[in-house]
Amino acid sequence: MNYPHVFRAFQAFLLLGVMLGLLSCNRTNEEVIPTGPQQLEFPNCELLKVENAISSGSLQSYRYVYENGRLVQTDFYNKNEFNSRKTFTYDTQGNLAYMLGQNDTLSSTKDTIAAYEFKDGLLSKYIHFDPFNKIVLTITEYTYENGFLKNMRVINNEQGRDKAVDFQVENDERGNPIKVTLVSVDGAPPPISLERFYEYDDKFNPYYKTPDFIELQYFAQNNVIKTTEVLNGQTNIESTTYEYYTHGLIEKRSFQTSQGEFVSSFTYNCK
Repeated sequence: MNYPHVFRAFQAFLLLGVMLGLLSCNRTNEEVIPTGPQQLEFPNCELLKVENAISSGSLQSYRYVYENGRLVQTDFYNKNEFNSRKTFTYDTQGNLAYMLGQNDTLSSTKDTIAAYEFKDGLLSKYIHFDPFNKIVLTITEYTYENGFLKNMRVINNEQGRDKAVDFQVENDERGNPIKVTLVSVDGAPPPISLERFYEYDDKFNPYYKTPDFIELQYFAQNNVIKTTEVLNGQTNIESTTYEYYTHGLIEKRSFQTSQGEFVSSFTYNCK
C-alpha cells in the first residue's frame, strides 16, 4: 500500500529547511542553561561553484552570486550550458523573503515562487507557490525550543484538500538534526513507521544558512556522513565521504548512486 503524501512530506523535510537564530548561553548556579545551538566560527569564505560529476559521464554545476555577503543568485548549468536561475531577496532585517526560480528546462516546472516568514529571527513558515495555477502547493511550519528546531508540519495540497504531516526533530548541541520521526498524519497516528538518523563530521558545512537548497544542509553546521532510515522496521544506510581544504570547508564530496559514483567539487572565495 502506498502513502505518497507521507513520502512527499518527508522529502519536503529534506528539500526544505530552516534559518536558525543562534543565541548565547547563560550560567545559573552550576548548570549551563541552553539558549540556542553552539555557533561554530566559520572561515570567511563564499561558496562560488559546485561541479557535480557522475561516473556515467554527466556533468552539472551551480554558480553563486553574492551582494553584501548574501546569496542573491544561483545559476545551474547542465553540461556547461545554462539551464536555470534562482534569485533571492531579503527583508530589511536581512531575513530571506522570497525565492524566484526561472526556466528550469530539465523538469516540467518552468517557474516557481517561494516565500519565507520569520519569528524572533527563526524561520517559522515556508510557502511554495505554483504561479501558473495560482495555488499554494506546500506550506511548512517550524516550531522551536530554546532555539532548536523541535517540530515541523508539512501541509500538502492534494486535489484541493490540505493534508498535514507532522515530524519531531532531535538535535545535537550545534543544532544539527540527529533524528527525525514521523509522528502523525492529519492528526492521526501515521500509517507507517518512519525514522531517520543522521551522523556528522566535525567540519564546516558550506550550505549552512545558504538558501540555494532549503534542505537538511541549510540548518546543519556540520556535514552528514551517514544517514540511517528505518521504514516499517526495514533499515537502509547511506554514507557520504569528504575531502577538505585546510580551512575546514569541503573540497570534494562523494557517494554511490544507482548510476555510479556521484562526486561534487567545491570552489570558494576566501577573504
